Amino acid sequence: MLVGAAVSLTAEGSGGSRPYQFRWDVNGGPAVVDLDDVTSATLITPELTTPGRYVFRVTVTDAEGRVETDFIAVQVGEAVTVSLRADPAEVFEGDVVTLTAEATGEGGPFSFAWDLQSGPVELDLSDATGSELTPEPLTAAGAYVFRVTVTDAQGFSSDATTTVTVQEAVTVDLPALAVVGEAAELTAALDTPAADVTVRWEVIEGEGTIEDDASLTSRLTATSGTSLKIRLTLTVPSAGGDAQVTREADVIVINDAQPRVTVQTNFGAFTLELNAGAAPRHTANFLRYVDEMFYDGLLFHRNACQDDPQTGACVPFVLQGGGYERIDGELTKREPTHDPVTTETNNGLSNSERYTVSLALSGGDPNSGTSQFFINLGDNRFLDVQGFTVFGTVVVGRDIVDAIVAMERTDNPVIPGEVSLPAEDVIMEQVRREGS
Repeated sequence: MLVGAAVSLTAEGSGGSRPYQFRWDVNGGPAVVDLDDVTSATLITPELTTPGRYVFRVTVTDAEGRVETDFIAVQVGEAVTVSLRADPAEVFEGDVVTLTAEATGEGGPFSFAWDLQSGPVELDLSDATGSELTPEPLTAAGAYVFRVTVTDAQGFSSDATTTVTVQEAVTVDLPALAVVGEAAELTAALDTPAADVTVRWEVIEGEGTIEDDASLTSRLTATSGTSLKIRLTLTVPSAGGDAQVTREADVIVINDAQPRVTVQTNFGAFTLELNAGAAPRHTANFLRYVDEMFYDGLLFHRNACQDDPQTGACVPFVLQGGGYERIDGELTKREPTHDPVTTETNNGLSNSERYTVSLALSGGDPNSGTSQFFINLGDNRFLDVQGFTVFGTVVVGRDIVDAIVAMERTDNPVIPGEVSLPAEDVIMEQVRREGS
């Protein structure tokens, strides 16, 4: 226990004749401890303000005068005080950090144990035992929280933490889409000055070539319709040895700038033609979900209409799907598997035309689109200014879309107060690229 604390001691008697009487005293210690006359089984000592080993004795007497004694030792030590600093506390990827711990107290020598409480990657610090730690170069951006635990010779310990912030050392600009046979730019920029950096681009999945794989600026040419995974590796010289910084990204490959996707439903099929030239990011986002078969089994969960202020009729608005499936009779959300895509409005396409396709948004954020999409069923140009990006059009099977839209609707549990859920489930049984 630490200096300045009190201790609670409890004795138990057995055998002999009850009741028992208890008497406490100090049999040894670094300072005088004045104990009041305590006749109960529990003793709460005064605060023990001098470090050292105290020996307490309890004497137990039964009703017939038989006596037994027992002893207990309490080690009292001063608190270990520890401070921890990082030099520097903010670095770029690949840099080296030195952590220094300082311990004070009278219970030395001290032992040091290190661990990483949180961070973007795991670090094994189990062998670090000194007051100074220089971990391997930190090659992943993010916040690293290091902790040191200091223990003195008497077993008393204390810990401290410090945070090291690692900033990205390189920015990579990769195309969202690549057309087979057409060169696409690959660009990397160093965010921190560094000499003698070695650059290496490579295609690690799919089929494609890179013109100059040792330059920060290069060109990628896909040689088949299979999507690619690109890796950039930078070797950055540093004081602690060369560190490697990597970036990986998927590039969706298309055979031409207007790929088609067929949506097979339980009421028939229709085909979407995507506009990669006007909306490359949205096209790549949609095709990524298609290629992963994400949409298979999902519903068109919203067939919404809007009241015409002049006629009072409910005019078709949008047919939306790509986010919900039926599980055990309930509509259940299937969470998106990729980051949201940034808006690409003002691309020459508009929600004003029936059968155009846009990405649904969340909370009015124009950069929140993921997997859900909708088909415009009328002149919805007001959606353009809200950031809804058109990226395709229904070109085949519009009669199937019309038939779905004409179905009876019921209350929608996903959108309370809206009567827009098709009364009979409309299921996307299979969504595939045309020709795949």
